[in-house]
This record gives sequence, C-alpha cells and structure tokens, in this order.
Amino acid sequence: MLLSFQHIGPPPLAGVFVPPVAGSVGESTTKSVLANLSSGFIGYAVSGGTPYAVSLYLRTARWTDEEGWHEIVNTVDGDAARNGARAQAIVSAFDGRVHAIMNDGSVLVLNDTRWQPVAAASSVAKDLFFPLAAFDPSRNVIVMWGTLKKAGGRKNDTFVFDGQTWRKAKKSVAPADDDGFDLCFDPAAGHVVRVGVSELAHFDGETWTSQPLDHPLTNWFRCVWASGGAIYVAEMGPKTVRAIQGAAVTTMGTFEAPVPRDRMMKNLPFDRWWADERGLSVHNNDDDRQSFRLVLPRVSS
Repeated sequence: MLLSFQHIGPPPLAGVFVPPVAGSVGESTTKSVLANLSSGFIGYAVSGGTPYAVSLYLRTARWTDEEGWHEIVNTVDGDAARNGARAQAIVSAFDGRVHAIMNDGSVLVLNDTRWQPVAAASSVAKDLFFPLAAFDPSRNVIVMWGTLKKAGGRKNDTFVFDGQTWRKAKKSVAPADDDGFDLCFDPAAGHVVRVGVSELAHFDGETWTSQPLDHPLTNWFRCVWASGGAIYVAEMGPKTVRAIQGAAVTTMGTFEAPVPRDRMMKNLPFDRWWADERGLSVHNNDDDRQSFRLVLPRVSS
C-alpha cells in the first residue's frame, strides 16, 4: 500500500524556492526555525498534544498547526538554564511536561517558555552521551538505557529516574543487536520497550526481557512510536512503515517524500521528523511551510 502525506501547518507560499545553482538543493526564502536551532542534536517530545524540539543548548521551539515551528527559548535563556551542561535526551514525563536529561545526569523541566531545574548533577547517572529515554507512566519513572560508547555501540546500562533521583537497574543480558535501538512506552504491554533490529525487549521496572522479531528492521534513519495497540517503525531509507505487535512485524505500507527537493526533481528525505498519536510528521529545514503528516491505518488490537 502506498501511504500518502497531508500538508500540516501554515499554507505553502507561491514561489518559495530560489532556482538551484551548481547542482545544489534549492534554498527557500522562508528558512525553518529548526534549521537554525542546532547544527547537530535536536530532541523531540510531545506535551499535551503539542510537539517540542530542543537543541543541545536548550534552545527550544514549539509546533502549532497555525504557526508551524516557532522559537520559545532562545540561546541566551537556554545557556542560563543549563549551567554548562548539554542536553542528551528529551522526554515528556510525569505530568506530561517536557524534560531534558543533561550529560551530567541533571534534569530540567520546561515550564511554558522557561527551563527550570528538577534534579542536580548525578553521581549515579553521569558522563551521559546521547542515551535513549522513555517515560513509563504505569510506574511513574523515566527509563534511560544505552549511553553511547566512544568506540561505538551503546553501554548496556539502565537507569531509572523517579522525579528526584536516579538509580541504576540490575544489568541484563546484552541485546543481540550491536546498533539500531529506540525506546518508547508501549501502552498495550504496560511498560517501556526497546526496539532493536532483530529483537524487542521489555523493561519491567527492574530488568529487560528480550524476544526475537519475526522480521528484521533497519538500524538507522527511522522513527519509532507507539499508538493504538501497536509500535510503529517508519524506516526513512526504504520509506516503509511497519507495525510491531508481540513479535510479529507487519508492513503497513510505503511512502515517498511529499514534494520534490532538488534540481532534478527527485524526492529526497526530509530533514526532520517526529511522531505522535496522529502519525509521522516530516519537515523541510529549507522551508518552514513544508510540513506534512503521514496518516496511518490503524492495526487491529
């Protein structure tokens, strides 16, 4: 099945692209806020149905269907809040507000347009380098796993944050996959799951239990989220959406980039993507008015 995108956000402007030169991708006259938010990491979280994007330095943007992405925390205010630390993971947690986990284990919460401290630097969860994190509402904790190693791959360490302090969970058997992981809360299972390439692991609050998937997934450029009784994986390389229920992987359909991007009129992957209950959304860094949502058919529970 070929899945289709629907335009979201402010309507497109006519003549928005400058003709490309020297084989480069055309520049837009309306650069996205996200293009300038950060040259590297941008983490996404959804709070109250509203997506947020956060940079390493806590510069923050908020999405509305009327305005698209707009900045709500600038560089100066982000720097003042982070106290020299850098954001490593962004997650919506506890009362649904956006939280930032910093490289020193400190945690901040976004209160409207201001970042405020929740927990100071940790002696337990420290020296973090882009770990994966998800909130478990059934246990009211943030689960964090797999800080990156300098030599490649992820550490098999799990930390749990109860809103005040971190604790280290018992070490589990190492995953079968070397790379390609995502964490999300699965409402159907009632706990946080780790989606790998060949296996799915469940965290019961103390340890991980793994089961092999019946079809392998890609290990890069993908978006993972849970909705309607299934875990969805949008694979940006093969442009395929799959659903996971138990150990079964079902192909929901394929997709193409919603609009042409380069001078040869070929479809190129979009620069930014995020997901929520409404589906997968993609965004063009070169045009703040080019945002689209891929609405998916529901799988039966």
